[in-house]
Amino acid sequence: ITLLMQCYSQNAAIFEPEEAQILQSSLQVMILDIRALYEQRIEASHSGRPEVVFTEYTGRPGRPRTVINPDFLRFAYHRRTTTGLSHFLDVPRSTLRRRLLEHGIASPGTNPFASTESSMRVDSTIHSRDTDELLDPEAPLPVQLPDDIHGYSRLITGLRASNNNRGQTVLSLFLTA
Repeated sequence: ITLLMQCYSQNAAIFEPEEAQILQSSLQVMILDIRALYEQRIEASHSGRPEVVFTEYTGRPGRPRTVINPDFLRFAYHRRTTTGLSHFLDVPRSTLRRRLLEHGIASPGTNPFASTESSMRVDSTIHSRDTDELLDPEAPLPVQLPDDIHGYSRLITGLRASNNNRGQTVLSLFLTA
């Protein structure tokens, strides 16, 4: 707008007096409107930031509930890590994770340590004696692998499979190494 005003003042002689008056008043009104909008934006920006996290008192026993704006969570979850967001919002990571799950923003993960009956079962084909015998190659491997590690180089110098972790079996491994 300032550039337009400069161009107008340099070339005012080109315009007829009536057109020059309309152009000059229109430019002044535009400048006033732009300044008014600018002032409104400045005032809005100084009124603080929107409240994204607040505490909700439920009236029930226990701690008050931490509420996080779901729209903000949707926006921020794809731009930052959960840990980064928890630091930014100053809420525990576990609380943030629960709110993400409640609002359907994140999906629950699977438990990597879930035990199944087949993984906990010891196959009957494994020998139950103390000796180091060959194991059935089809059997699952709940087998102890005591190893012999060199103290200086940290290289494995011996490895033997056994079906138990008894002291006598481990001692015999060290004595034969």
